[in-house]
Amino acid sequence: MRRSSERRDRSRDRGGRDKPPSRSRDRQDRQFERRDRPDDRTRRDDRPRDDRPRDDRPRDDRPRDDHREDRMRDERPRDDRRDDRRDDRRDDRRDERPRDDRPRESDRSRDRGGRDKYGSRDDRGYDEDDYHPPTSEPTGPWDSKAEAEKDPNWARIYVTNLPADVTVDELQEIFGGLGVIAKEKQKRGYKDQWPWKIKIYTNDDGSPKGDAVITYEDSNAARSAPSFFNGSDIRGNTITVELAGKPEPPVGGWLGGSGGRGGGRGYGGGGGRGYGRGGGDRYGGGGDSNASTDNGHDGACRSDSRTYKEKKKNLSDDSASHDDTIGSYEGKPGDVIDKRYQIIRDAGLGTFGRVLLCTDRDQNDEIVALKVVRKVERYSDSAKIEAGILKDVNDRDTKNDSLCVRMHRWFEFHGHVVLVFETLGCSLYDYLKKHDYKPFPVKSVRAYAWQLLKSLTYLQSISLIHTDLKPENILLCNDAEHPDLAATSPRSRRSRRCLIPPASDHVKLIDFGGATYHDEARNGIINTRQYRSPEVMLGLGWSYPSDIWSAGCIIAELYLGELLFSTHENLEHLALIEACIAPFPPEMVARADKQAKKYFTSGHALRWPENASSQESLDHVRKMKPLCDIIAKEDAGLRGLLEGMLTMDPKRRLTAREALEHDFFKGISLADLHA
Repeated sequence: MRRSSERRDRSRDRGGRDKPPSRSRDRQDRQFERRDRPDDRTRRDDRPRDDRPRDDRPRDDRPRDDHREDRMRDERPRDDRRDDRRDDRRDDRRDERPRDDRPRESDRSRDRGGRDKYGSRDDRGYDEDDYHPPTSEPTGPWDSKAEAEKDPNWARIYVTNLPADVTVDELQEIFGGLGVIAKEKQKRGYKDQWPWKIKIYTNDDGSPKGDAVITYEDSNAARSAPSFFNGSDIRGNTITVELAGKPEPPVGGWLGGSGGRGGGRGYGGGGGRGYGRGGGDRYGGGGDSNASTDNGHDGACRSDSRTYKEKKKNLSDDSASHDDTIGSYEGKPGDVIDKRYQIIRDAGLGTFGRVLLCTDRDQNDEIVALKVVRKVERYSDSAKIEAGILKDVNDRDTKNDSLCVRMHRWFEFHGHVVLVFETLGCSLYDYLKKHDYKPFPVKSVRAYAWQLLKSLTYLQSISLIHTDLKPENILLCNDAEHPDLAATSPRSRRSRRCLIPPASDHVKLIDFGGATYHDEARNGIINTRQYRSPEVMLGLGWSYPSDIWSAGCIIAELYLGELLFSTHENLEHLALIEACIAPFPPEMVARADKQAKKYFTSGHALRWPENASSQESLDHVRKMKPLCDIIAKEDAGLRGLLEGMLTMDPKRRLTAREALEHDFFKGISLADLHA
């Protein structure tokens, strides 16, 4: 039988790339709501489950509790909880956009012994080189959590339980970005997704504390990092990652100064050299030294009396990276771009810029989508690199059958990089969510799977690995509802086992910003955790088969209406894969990197259940069924396809071309789909 769908609200926009709408803002709202909960909600009920009072109200009438308080155990069965995936989508994954995930709010500014966690030289939480003269007296008690949360420029995370021998280079690799765009941006010096300052702390005797503070160039990356990396394993150590609380300023005033890469312009200036980003308000942030001291020197910030228009006119790249409105194109319906594209309406505003629905005057008023990138150098460079990848993907698609999103052209307009795309509908994930995560019927699953594998066959032919396959990156060409949907009552729809698919099953693959060519280095973490292949988890390197594994997880998810591997922990993830697929081949374990081998015994057996993190985790893995039992007997063709795509050994895994020849796709063609 197919498992019942679990509702989840994944967050995905880690750092600035064009992706399906992010749900991280909703998540942050829920985090702030936690402060208003009654105290009795945080107390644990130690009575046996059967003796506890039962809430007989309908489920929809009960109060929602989507997140657990720190140090509070959620007693609900795992399958009844919402699965906050994402962003995002991204556990150990880089923050591309804008992936992702759940910052914890506990105050980590000091350790249990009362010692300073930001350096051992100063009892206020600052190193000697971080101190700046005060400018004004603070008012009221200092709340480090609240101060960090309300400052949009705060770009620092705190990592604990690191291995004693961890290095800065290792942390840079783990917490940095991957893919063509991230690598190219790093070469050019734009590090909005790469930590630009990493400090590993030591005790007074020089021994490592196991703690580090990491400062990002982009606060969006810092705020999404906890959900991506918290609970990850580094050589046997399960690390804790959270947004760092803001330490209390030195007695007598606030921290000021130009702030290295931050500081400078804004209402109140910089955040100090040791803390990276500038202070200021949403219109200022970091940047140059016009409103403070000369860049690179310590000193008090002067208040800025310039008007908003004056501030906006001269904004720096650093400050712009913290405000989605800064540097954005301000066109309105009826305006014409490049003497060709007339704006119909605004289709969205993101970190990268705006998406506008326009008519193309040169193509008989064809409707197109314009991605107008903000007038910020780093975003412009990223857009140009992605445009180059898309151009290569499109130009080599001579038969127009790659089923990849088509970019018509790109150009620059008044300092904005503009990418012109064909118009598409919503993502498969959004369609699942809209229909309460009911699974797609097998006929639709077959159509989507065939098209996805068709795209992967094409990408392999041009030596490109996508590295970020997920339902969010598969868009319907037309998301118009099926006529049968309007003819059924809401009650009838709820009683259906499967959702009613859209009128057309035609889809296209998007998001090539993280794509990597086969001749590039292929090591490190890729993919959103839930779609990550065994070879990536074991540190064996990756290639085209990693995309096949991700595709198999997606196909299973469309069939089930829920994640195949719902987890946020490395060891639990490995245990789920073993329970569903097969034990890890000894030859793969023998070649695993040092970090991955910590999960296995000397006999190459997984350290499970003895190393499980909790009883909850044990129960979750125990409920995982073998793949042959998850897929219904009447869908044997699909089961056979997934068994070939989810083979543990990447060398024995089906290729995209081989998968297309499977009996499950017998009789399907692109012409049938277009019809």
